Amino acid sequence: MRTRRNIVVALLGVVIFASIVLLFSLFIQPILPPEANYILLLFVAAVTGVVVILGEINNISELFAKWTGRREGEEVKSVARLVTTNESTQLHDFDVLWKELTDSQMQNAIKDHECVWIIPWSSRPVESVRLIYDKDFSRWKRYDNIMSELSRNALERWRLKKPDDFNQYEQGPWGEQVRLEKIKPPHDAHSYETRIHLSPTKFLYYVAIQAQLGESENMSLRERTFRNALMGLREREILELPSQFAVHIAVVSCDGKVLLRQRVVNTPLYPEAWEAGVGEFMHGPEHKTKFPHFDENGNPNLSLYLKNAVAEELIYSEAKPDDFRLRGFAVEYLTLAPKLLVVYKSDAPMEILLEGARHAKDSTPTVSAVRLTPRGIAQALHEYKKWGPTSKLAMMLALTQDASPKEEVSICKEVASQIAKIEQGR
Repeated sequence: MRTRRNIVVALLGVVIFASIVLLFSLFIQPILPPEANYILLLFVAAVTGVVVILGEINNISELFAKWTGRREGEEVKSVARLVTTNESTQLHDFDVLWKELTDSQMQNAIKDHECVWIIPWSSRPVESVRLIYDKDFSRWKRYDNIMSELSRNALERWRLKKPDDFNQYEQGPWGEQVRLEKIKPPHDAHSYETRIHLSPTKFLYYVAIQAQLGESENMSLRERTFRNALMGLREREILELPSQFAVHIAVVSCDGKVLLRQRVVNTPLYPEAWEAGVGEFMHGPEHKTKFPHFDENGNPNLSLYLKNAVAEELIYSEAKPDDFRLRGFAVEYLTLAPKLLVVYKSDAPMEILLEGARHAKDSTPTVSAVRLTPRGIAQALHEYKKWGPTSKLAMMLALTQDASPKEEVSICKEVASQIAKIEQGR
């Protein structure tokens, strides 16, 4: 990848140097004495070198990122071709963009277009990511100070609809929940650490704004923020929507099954949909709970976050950092909310995990499990028609976690084949 960038830089230098030499030979050389020609040519070469170096530092990295569709140091594995937009793109074309972004072999295999795997990681350990929390807003401004007029209008509409809920959430302290500001990939090909920047927020903004993006009255806001919600994470932009930091954890038992839970009927989003695993918003340091996500020093701890998400949702406290693998970020279609995708391979059998899911505080009425095989996933997709937006992808990521790129292609084809056979009654 670095070679390709060097080629771009070299070609740019040749073009600049040739242009300057041509202008020199046509307009300047005829009026200078012969002894001045060599000195001037050396000067031109030096200026060209400085221009190229400055371009490399300031612009070429961005040119390279747009050319390849990703940033250096970022992993890509069976992901849809990413499409960058420009100012001339019409806002009403966002559905077309979405279809192009989900046009990947993995998501096509399971007929999944409810989320975009916008930042794909092959399989990363927890320690490869560092969470940085700006508790004093020294780097990031408070969300209520950067909201657009469209976001404020959405907030006001929700206040008028649900004044009691508004007052309850509005009284909550800053730092009860956590906002995802931006993601910074490794500095170069030799660096491994991805930095996720976070800041304090309130649950009010997610429930009143982001969770309402499917409403027709918020269509202007949805169109205004659509590109930023999708491409902002990749392009290191500050996210415009509330964007609470959250994870979706695919839970795999030691006996090779995937945990499924059905959402309750009266939940505002995705009622009665099946979820593959556990989903959890990150609790901020002001959130009072037995399952904290911040350490005793007030710092976010990703290992603690994942371990306690499993402990709270499944009443299983034996999860270890090495049991988790990070698979990147997805964005949901309905809410445009980002989710960190994680695969948890537990040392517990499925029966223990199911029992915990049945008796957890936020338990669901129906739990189930399927074999983590192409046939098992195909049967689950056939039997359960309604799914949470990132659940189908999460199961595929669990299935392909340890696969090579070539093996992943074969697995996707096998899943698609099994789905077709089941649909044909075989």
